[in-house]
Amino acid sequence: MAIENVKTSHYLYLDIDFWPSTTLYEHVHSKDSLMTLSTNPKTALVVPAFSRLDHDCKIKGMRISSIPQIPSNAAQINKCIEYYKKDMPTDKKSLENLIREEKAHIFDHWTVGAHGTTNANAWLKQRKGTLRDVKCIKATRYEPYLVLRRCSDLPPFQNHFTGYGKNKIQHILHLTRLGYKLSVLGGGFIIHFPHPASSAKVEWDAFVDDGHHKNDRKKQQKLLKKKGLGVGDYHRLAMDNLLIQFVEWLEDVDGGGGGTDYCPGESMEADFLHMQIPES
Repeated sequence: MAIENVKTSHYLYLDIDFWPSTTLYEHVHSKDSLMTLSTNPKTALVVPAFSRLDHDCKIKGMRISSIPQIPSNAAQINKCIEYYKKDMPTDKKSLENLIREEKAHIFDHWTVGAHGTTNANAWLKQRKGTLRDVKCIKATRYEPYLVLRRCSDLPPFQNHFTGYGKNKIQHILHLTRLGYKLSVLGGGFIIHFPHPASSAKVEWDAFVDDGHHKNDRKKQQKLLKKKGLGVGDYHRLAMDNLLIQFVEWLEDVDGGGGGTDYCPGESMEADFLHMQIPES
Protein backbone atom coordinates (compact mmCIF):
# COMPACT_ATOMS: atom_id res chain seq x y z
CA MET A 1 0.00 0.00 0.00
CA ALA A 2 2.81 2.44 0.90
CA ILE A 3 4.74 1.78 -2.31
CA GLU A 4 1.60 2.15 -4.41
CA ASN A 5 1.26 5.71 -3.08
CA VAL A 6 4.84 6.80 -3.79
CA LYS A 7 4.81 10.03 -5.84
CA THR A 8 8.56 10.32 -6.48
CA SER A 9 10.60 8.47 -9.11
CA HIS A 10 12.52 6.50 -6.47
CA TYR A 11 11.96 5.49 -2.86
CA LEU A 12 13.76 3.98 0.13
CA TYR A 13 11.90 1.36 2.14
CA LEU A 14 12.56 1.04 5.86
CA ASP A 15 11.16 -0.62 8.93
CA ILE A 16 9.54 1.94 11.20
CA ASP A 17 12.23 1.61 13.90
CA PHE A 18 15.09 2.86 11.68
CA TRP A 19 16.42 6.41 11.57
CA PRO A 20 18.20 7.73 8.45
CA SER A 21 21.48 9.61 8.81
CA THR A 22 21.17 13.35 8.31
CA THR A 23 23.31 13.16 5.14
CA LEU A 24 21.51 10.23 3.51
CA TYR A 25 19.40 12.38 1.17
CA GLU A 26 22.53 14.25 0.08
CA HIS A 27 24.41 11.02 -0.70
CA VAL A 28 21.50 9.47 -2.61
CA HIS A 29 21.59 12.63 -4.76
CA SER A 30 25.35 12.47 -5.37
CA LYS A 31 26.66 12.60 -8.94
CA ASP A 32 27.51 8.87 -9.03
CA SER A 33 24.18 7.86 -7.53
CA LEU A 34 22.00 10.03 -9.77
CA MET A 35 23.86 8.96 -12.91
CA THR A 36 23.43 5.27 -12.11
CA LEU A 37 19.80 5.56 -11.00
CA SER A 38 18.83 7.58 -14.08
CA THR A 39 20.54 5.32 -16.64
CA ASN A 40 19.68 1.90 -15.22
CA PRO A 41 16.14 1.38 -13.89
CA LYS A 42 17.22 -1.97 -12.44
CA THR A 43 19.69 -0.43 -10.02
CA ALA A 44 19.12 -1.15 -6.34
CA LEU A 45 21.11 1.00 -3.91
CA VAL A 46 21.95 -0.75 -0.64
CA VAL A 47 21.80 1.62 2.34
CA PRO A 48 23.90 0.05 5.16
CA ALA A 49 21.94 -0.66 8.33
CA PHE A 50 23.45 -0.36 11.80
CA SER A 51 22.12 -0.58 15.35
CA ARG A 52 22.83 0.78 18.80
CA LEU A 53 23.75 -2.04 21.14
CA ASP A 54 21.09 -0.94 23.66
CA HIS A 55 17.86 -2.74 22.93
CA ASP A 56 15.26 -1.36 25.29
CA CYS A 57 14.11 1.88 26.88
CA LYS A 58 16.00 1.85 30.17
CA ILE A 59 14.09 4.74 31.65
CA LYS A 60 12.55 5.08 35.10
CA GLY A 61 8.87 4.26 34.91
CA MET A 62 9.25 2.15 31.78
CA ARG A 63 10.45 -1.08 33.38
CA ILE A 64 8.67 -3.53 35.66
CA SER A 65 11.29 -5.28 37.76
CA SER A 66 14.02 -6.23 35.26
CA ILE A 67 11.66 -6.63 32.30
CA PRO A 68 11.69 -3.81 29.73
CA GLN A 69 8.24 -2.58 28.77
CA ILE A 70 7.14 -1.47 25.32
CA PRO A 71 5.95 2.18 25.32
CA SER A 72 2.16 2.05 25.21
CA ASN A 73 1.25 5.68 24.58
CA ALA A 74 2.56 8.86 22.94
CA ALA A 75 4.01 10.23 26.18
CA GLN A 76 6.09 7.10 26.79
CA ILE A 77 7.23 6.99 23.16
CA ASN A 78 8.35 10.63 23.33
CA LYS A 79 10.12 9.93 26.62
CA CYS A 80 12.00 7.06 25.02
CA ILE A 81 12.94 9.16 21.97
CA GLU A 82 14.19 12.05 24.11
CA TYR A 83 16.25 9.66 26.23
CA TYR A 84 18.04 8.04 23.29
CA LYS A 85 18.05 10.85 20.72
CA LYS A 86 21.27 12.42 21.98
CA ASP A 87 23.08 9.09 21.65
CA MET A 88 21.97 8.29 18.11
CA PRO A 89 24.62 8.87 15.41
CA THR A 90 23.65 11.42 12.79
CA ASP A 91 26.56 11.10 10.36
CA LYS A 92 29.40 8.74 9.49
CA LYS A 93 31.86 10.30 11.94
CA SER A 94 29.54 9.94 14.93
CA LEU A 95 28.73 6.37 13.88
CA GLU A 96 32.44 5.50 13.70
CA ASN A 97 32.91 6.87 17.22
CA LEU A 98 30.15 4.60 18.52
CA ILE A 99 31.65 1.59 16.75
CA ARG A 100 35.03 2.30 18.37
CA GLU A 101 33.30 2.43 21.76
CA GLU A 102 31.52 -0.86 20.93
CA LYS A 103 28.16 0.89 21.24
CA ALA A 104 27.08 0.30 17.63
CA HIS A 105 27.36 -2.52 15.12
CA ILE A 106 26.05 -3.66 11.76
CA PHE A 107 22.36 -4.45 12.20
CA ASP A 108 21.45 -8.02 13.16
CA HIS A 109 25.17 -8.83 13.59
CA TRP A 110 24.39 -12.15 15.29
CA THR A 111 22.81 -13.34 12.02
CA VAL A 112 25.62 -12.48 9.64
CA GLY A 113 23.86 -13.60 6.49
CA ALA A 114 21.19 -10.92 6.94
CA HIS A 115 23.49 -7.95 6.25
CA GLY A 116 27.01 -9.37 5.90
CA THR A 117 27.07 -9.04 2.11
CA THR A 118 26.88 -5.25 2.51
CA ASN A 119 30.44 -5.48 3.92
CA ALA A 120 30.50 -2.82 6.62
CA ASN A 121 34.31 -2.81 6.71
CA ALA A 122 34.45 -1.84 3.04
CA TRP A 123 31.71 0.76 3.59
CA LEU A 124 33.71 2.42 6.37
CA LYS A 125 36.54 2.99 3.87
CA GLN A 126 34.23 4.00 1.02
CA ARG A 127 34.05 7.64 -0.07
CA LYS A 128 30.78 9.46 0.57
CA GLY A 129 28.34 9.46 -2.31
CA THR A 130 30.18 6.77 -4.28
CA LEU A 131 28.75 3.40 -5.28
CA ARG A 132 30.38 0.01 -4.72
CA ASP A 133 28.99 -2.89 -6.73
CA VAL A 134 28.06 -6.04 -4.83
CA LYS A 135 30.02 -8.74 -6.66
CA CYS A 136 27.82 -11.54 -5.36
CA ILE A 137 25.42 -12.19 -2.49
CA LYS A 138 26.97 -14.37 0.19
CA ALA A 139 23.84 -15.74 1.84
CA THR A 140 20.30 -16.45 0.69
CA ARG A 141 18.94 -14.71 3.78
CA TYR A 142 20.43 -11.34 2.72
CA GLU A 143 17.83 -8.64 3.43
CA PRO A 144 19.22 -5.11 2.93
CA TYR A 145 17.22 -1.90 2.77
CA LEU A 146 17.15 -0.48 -0.75
CA VAL A 147 16.59 2.62 -2.84
CA LEU A 148 14.57 1.51 -5.88
CA ARG A 149 12.97 3.08 -8.91
CA ARG A 150 9.17 3.12 -8.86
CA CYS A 151 8.12 1.49 -12.14
CA SER A 152 5.73 -1.11 -13.55
CA ASP A 153 8.49 -3.75 -13.85
CA LEU A 154 9.31 -3.64 -10.15
CA PRO A 155 8.18 -6.88 -8.45
CA PRO A 156 5.96 -6.39 -5.40
CA PHE A 157 6.50 -7.59 -1.87
CA GLN A 158 4.45 -10.77 -1.53
CA ASN A 159 1.76 -10.18 1.10
CA HIS A 160 1.73 -13.86 2.04
CA PHE A 161 4.98 -13.33 3.95
CA THR A 162 4.25 -11.98 7.42
CA GLY A 163 6.34 -11.63 10.54
CA TYR A 164 10.08 -11.09 10.59
CA GLY A 165 12.48 -11.08 7.68
CA LYS A 166 11.10 -13.36 5.02
CA ASN A 167 9.36 -10.63 3.01
CA LYS A 168 12.62 -8.74 2.41
CA ILE A 169 14.47 -11.98 1.65
CA GLN A 170 11.78 -12.93 -0.86
CA HIS A 171 11.95 -9.49 -2.46
CA ILE A 172 15.76 -9.58 -2.92
CA LEU A 173 15.52 -13.05 -4.45
CA HIS A 174 12.89 -11.79 -6.88
CA LEU A 175 14.76 -8.57 -7.74
CA THR A 176 18.04 -10.29 -8.56
CA ARG A 177 16.23 -12.97 -10.56
CA LEU A 178 14.75 -10.18 -12.70
CA GLY A 179 18.15 -8.64 -13.39
CA TYR A 180 18.51 -6.03 -10.65
CA LYS A 181 22.08 -5.09 -9.71
CA LEU A 182 22.97 -4.13 -6.15
CA SER A 183 25.36 -1.30 -5.30
CA VAL A 184 26.28 -0.10 -1.80
CA LEU A 185 25.90 3.65 -1.23
CA GLY A 186 28.85 5.36 0.48
CA GLY A 187 28.41 7.77 3.38
CA GLY A 188 24.70 7.45 4.09
CA PHE A 189 23.26 4.88 6.47
CA ILE A 190 20.27 3.99 8.61
CA ILE A 191 20.34 2.99 12.26
CA HIS A 192 17.97 0.93 14.37
CA PHE A 193 16.39 2.79 17.27
CA PRO A 194 16.57 0.74 20.52
CA HIS A 195 13.32 -0.73 21.84
CA PRO A 196 12.13 -3.80 23.76
CA ALA A 197 11.08 -6.94 21.93
CA SER A 198 7.44 -6.81 20.87
CA SER A 199 4.91 -9.56 21.55
CA ALA A 200 5.07 -10.36 17.82
CA LYS A 201 8.82 -10.94 18.11
CA VAL A 202 8.34 -13.19 21.13
CA GLU A 203 5.75 -15.19 19.19
CA TRP A 204 8.10 -15.38 16.19
CA ASP A 205 10.94 -16.78 18.34
CA ALA A 206 8.71 -19.37 20.03
CA PHE A 207 9.78 -22.07 17.56
CA VAL A 208 13.44 -21.84 18.60
CA ASP A 209 12.67 -21.12 22.25
CA ASP A 210 10.61 -24.33 22.42
CA GLY A 211 13.79 -26.32 21.77
CA HIS A 212 13.51 -26.86 18.02
CA HIS A 213 16.59 -27.14 15.88
CA LYS A 214 16.78 -23.92 13.91
CA ASN A 215 18.93 -25.16 11.00
CA ASP A 216 18.28 -28.91 10.93
CA ARG A 217 15.05 -29.70 9.06
CA LYS A 218 15.17 -33.45 9.75
CA LYS A 219 15.37 -32.82 13.49
CA GLN A 220 12.62 -30.20 13.16
CA GLN A 221 10.28 -32.67 11.48
CA LYS A 222 11.08 -35.41 14.00
CA LEU A 223 10.35 -33.17 16.98
CA LEU A 224 7.17 -31.77 15.43
CA LYS A 225 5.90 -35.29 14.78
CA LYS A 226 6.69 -36.29 18.36
CA LYS A 227 4.67 -33.31 19.65
CA GLY A 228 1.85 -33.93 17.21
CA LEU A 229 2.40 -30.55 15.58
CA GLY A 230 2.69 -29.34 11.99
CA VAL A 231 4.45 -26.45 10.30
CA GLY A 232 1.32 -24.32 10.64
CA ASP A 233 1.59 -24.43 14.44
CA TYR A 234 4.58 -22.09 14.36
CA HIS A 235 4.46 -18.83 12.41
CA ARG A 236 8.21 -18.81 11.83
CA LEU A 237 8.32 -22.34 10.45
CA ALA A 238 5.33 -21.70 8.23
CA MET A 239 7.12 -18.70 6.68
CA ASP A 240 10.30 -20.75 6.22
CA ASN A 241 8.37 -23.34 4.27
CA LEU A 242 6.59 -20.66 2.26
CA LEU A 243 9.98 -19.22 1.28
CA ILE A 244 11.10 -22.64 0.06
CA GLN A 245 8.00 -22.81 -2.13
CA PHE A 246 8.68 -19.30 -3.44
CA VAL A 247 12.26 -20.20 -4.38
CA GLU A 248 11.00 -23.27 -6.25
CA TRP A 249 8.50 -21.08 -8.13
CA LEU A 250 11.21 -18.53 -8.90
CA GLU A 251 13.33 -21.16 -10.66
CA ASP A 252 10.79 -21.18 -13.49
CA VAL A 253 10.82 -17.38 -13.87
CA ASP A 254 12.82 -16.14 -16.87
CA GLY A 255 14.36 -12.94 -15.58
CA GLY A 256 16.64 -12.29 -18.52
CA GLY A 257 19.84 -12.46 -16.44
CA GLY A 258 22.27 -9.68 -15.68
CA GLY A 259 21.40 -9.25 -12.03
CA THR A 260 23.63 -9.63 -8.99
CA ASP A 261 24.13 -13.35 -8.48
CA TYR A 262 24.38 -15.37 -5.29
CA CYS A 263 27.93 -16.55 -4.59
CA PRO A 264 28.39 -20.24 -5.51
CA GLY A 265 28.82 -22.46 -2.48
CA GLU A 266 29.24 -19.60 -0.03
CA SER A 267 27.37 -19.08 3.23
CA MET A 268 28.08 -16.91 6.26
CA GLU A 269 25.45 -18.41 8.54
CA ALA A 270 28.01 -19.75 11.04
CA ASP A 271 30.32 -16.72 11.03
CA PHE A 272 30.28 -13.61 13.17
CA LEU A 273 30.77 -10.20 11.60
CA HIS A 274 33.44 -7.98 13.10
CA MET A 275 34.10 -4.45 11.91
CA GLN A 276 37.41 -2.61 11.91
CA ILE A 277 37.51 1.19 11.79
CA PRO A 278 40.00 2.29 9.08
CA GLU A 279 42.90 4.45 10.21
CA SER A 280 42.33 8.19 9.70
